Amino acid sequence: MGSASAKALAVISYLLGTWLGFAHGAHILESENQRVDSFGSMITAIAPFLGEEAKYQGKVIQTSHFETPESSLKTSADSVERLVQRARESGIHGEFPANALPLFAKAVEAGYGNEEVSAIIKVLRSSSASKQSPA
Repeated sequence: MGSASAKALAVISYLLGTWLGFAHGAHILESENQRVDSFGSMITAIAPFLGEEAKYQGKVIQTSHFETPESSLKTSADSVERLVQRARESGIHGEFPANALPLFAKAVEAGYGNEEVSAIIKVLRSSSASKQSPA
């Protein structure tokens, strides 16, 4: 795969998470009869922060400096668990966070819980390595 193609797919991967995350967040708001358009406005307002967060996580992954988290993987895993619980309690569709939860749990079980949330890439890397190793 060429570099431009890899970069395009990396952006689409990021967008996939934002699309699903936005739709799931909108569904939470709808379950409480709250306006979704104000959610879109809120995301627009914090977009500069989200860009800085992505930039920061990119540096963390590139340098492998996961040790001093701004937000630990365990804290993020707990948040994903709360999303799953909230979906269950509210009777809304919860497949998006439920599908993410095992990756976070695997990362915490592997001992990465006190590291930066982007340490989840270690689980993704180990899964890739095990599939690529010769039989």
